[in-house]
Amino acid sequence: MTFFSSIVEYLHNLKKAGYAPKFLEEKFEELIETWSETTMLVRTGNTPDQVVSFCVGQIKKKSEAFFVLGMRTASLIVELALQELTAKKILEMNNYTSRLTKSTEGNNPRTELMIFLKT
Repeated sequence: MTFFSSIVEYLHNLKKAGYAPKFLEEKFEELIETWSETTMLVRTGNTPDQVVSFCVGQIKKKSEAFFVLGMRTASLIVELALQELTAKKILEMNNYTSRLTKSTEGNNPRTELMIFLKT
């Protein structure tokens, strides 16, 4: 299960914001190195509360960007967690923004949630 499109999209947004190529290269290396710590692969057995808890933990660590990814039925869990984060204004109050991307691979829905500090 590869979700590197989330990283590429994040870097593309930084590039559009005018960041230098060297910075983007360093940011890419950092994201790859911290991928296992800053990414939650949601499984069917996870709950929206567990996803929210992961996100709150990343916010407390002041992570610049983190990712929540789900496939099939886990896609809905990701969406429910984002609804809770939004309703409680957790992202807004901590100066974070999010981007939710939904796609389908074969018959498998896939949801990618990218959360990052506002620049």
